[in-house]
Amino acid sequence: MALQPHEERMIEEATELGIKVRNLGSFLEGEEFKSLDATDQRLLTQQHGHMISYFSTLQKRINRISTKA
Repeated sequence: MALQPHEERMIEEATELGIKVRNLGSFLEGEEFKSLDATDQRLLTQQHGHMISYFSTLQKRINRISTKA
């Protein structure tokens, strides 16, 4: 079964988001992150958590596509 355009976009978005989640996660473990003030550290950590949640939701939606085929 061919994917619908919105399904293709969702898969592309999940792929791009996965890269961003990984990159931000690496940044959070680095020295530059430690040099930021506490508020920026907290906000970036919070952002990372939201990105992971969004990625997880996209993955669940993608899995539903594959079970329909």
